[in-house]
Amino acid sequence: MKRCWKALALAAVFWTTVTMSAYTPYETGSRRTASGEDAVEGYTCAANFVPIGSLIIYNGVTYHVQDRMNPSHSRHVDIFMESHARALEFGRFQAEVQVITP
Repeated sequence: MKRCWKALALAAVFWTTVTMSAYTPYETGSRRTASGEDAVEGYTCAANFVPIGSLIIYNGVTYHVQDRMNPSHSRHVDIFMESHARALEFGRFQAEVQVITP
């Protein structure tokens, strides 16, 4: 009897508390992310504690982890924004997020 094995894709889904903030091209000097894609407002975020390609859901919006941060930031999510003023207004705070890893 021949056995066939199918690849099973497993994803981890969990809730965690992180420090949230925002970044812009003003701070980085570029829109290019660690994944090689250009950052897009409402879509791109940076996080070090999950693989690139993971999803982070905050306040009903799904962000795609496409970028990395300084290695000293562990449980931190940085949301990409176009406006430096709006990023400053967004501030820095603790938030509960849902994470889906590939």
